[in-house]
Amino acid sequence: MLYREILFFFSALGVFNVLLLALYILIKPKKNKWSDLLLASVLMCMGIRVGVSCIYFFEHEIARSLIQLGLSTHILMGIFMLAFLQQSGKSIRKSSQIHIILALLIVSIGGIAYPFKLHPFIWDFYIRYSLHGILTLYLVGGGFLLRKSWYNILRGRKQSQEENKKVLLYIALCFSCMGFAISLYTSYILGPILFSFIFYFSVIWYYSRIHQKPKESKRYNGKKIEGQKADELIEKLKGKVEAEQLFLQPNLKLEELARSLNISRHQLSQLLNDNLGKSYSLFINEYRIEYAKGLLLQEENLSIEAIAYEVGFNSKSSFYSIFKKLSGETPANFKARQLLQPSTK
Repeated sequence: MLYREILFFFSALGVFNVLLLALYILIKPKKNKWSDLLLASVLMCMGIRVGVSCIYFFEHEIARSLIQLGLSTHILMGIFMLAFLQQSGKSIRKSSQIHIILALLIVSIGGIAYPFKLHPFIWDFYIRYSLHGILTLYLVGGGFLLRKSWYNILRGRKQSQEENKKVLLYIALCFSCMGFAISLYTSYILGPILFSFIFYFSVIWYYSRIHQKPKESKRYNGKKIEGQKADELIEKLKGKVEAEQLFLQPNLKLEELARSLNISRHQLSQLLNDNLGKSYSLFINEYRIEYAKGLLLQEENLSIEAIAYEVGFNSKSSFYSIFKKLSGETPANFKARQLLQPSTK
């Protein structure tokens, strides 16, 4: 009896915490709301799928609607994962939106038309394996989308936190699905237990490695970058940001930009503050606003909100606020004034 209680504790532990994590992601202040929403959706689907399996192992006589819910999460888990891997900080891609809507319609309408309770044979021998196959296809597609990340990992190159998060989620999902596949030939409880270990390992690894603050070299403390060296760094900085249009990346971090220049975070911060007299956010936002001005005058089919996301802002409100702060007028007023100028000459 104690053995079963211990098994239940370890198998249910991961389920409870992954659902709690998904809830936290949903209610926390959002910097990247669409990315967070998709990530929480994947975690929620994983928690439900594993939770149903856990209940089924200890209580075989469970409601068949629960079994149907657990199996249905396969298609939702796959499409939410794929959409998350494609997410770049702007609004969700139209292709992903279509896939999500279709998946929800299939699960809803198909579940109502052919409920597990009335059609157990169809679910056990057709729908179940079809859903497994669809999830497998999504996993293959996800692995292909991450091909650049695999290349960087093999070459030992550092990646952004967002890219590492995507890789970690993908690997965790693959191992979880593999655990369930193996459990079909061993013990069904293996899937939930393995999921708990994968979940805690992923969380520990993420917060110990990805969120680890980079060490700043002490040799630069109290020293100002002067003369020719400062001029060379400024020229290199501006050249790289302008040539590669790095300012369009919505989640570009100071650490990432410094790493691309082969200097420390402290050096870059010191260069911006002491030599250019501006903060990192101001430096990047100046480029974004200038680029946005060009789009406002050239791209008539783009709304102001679309332009805000296009130039790297994560919300329309922040774009308006910064545009007015740096330009002294709103984007709409700027566009109207510029378009009226030729007729006044």
